[in-house]
Amino acid sequence: MTAIKITTEHKTILEFSDGKVSRNYVTSRLRSADFLEFTHKDRDSRTYHSYDIKVGLYTIYVDLLHTTSCAKKLKDYGTFCIRIYEGNKEINLKRDTRFVQESWVKLNHKFKMRAPHLVDAIVFCSRLDNLRAFL
Repeated sequence: MTAIKITTEHKTILEFSDGKVSRNYVTSRLRSADFLEFTHKDRDSRTYHSYDIKVGLYTIYVDLLHTTSCAKKLKDYGTFCIRIYEGNKEINLKRDTRFVQESWVKLNHKFKMRAPHLVDAIVFCSRLDNLRAFL
């Protein structure tokens, strides 16, 4: 039996903190981004990648399901789950009044989110971030 050393590498894959965000812009950026779950350094070591997306004050962490195929794009993983942080505090999406009415929140808790739902979440967080600028 061989022991495999696994390290975790945290990456900010996309950043949408620079102003207005449209659905088409977010969709094209997500399509072009590479989401590799593991990379192999050598035979006995692997690196697990943890991805986040910055949207102003909000950080969206993407939790991918482990897959045996060589998935490189987000659509290749099928379904996934997200966690949203405001600063350093995780937002409970089921209870927070800002998020509870969104359709993608229900899918998120069942690990059924897909890329179009992530686009909706990014656009929604961008709107919330723009509203904070006026408060």
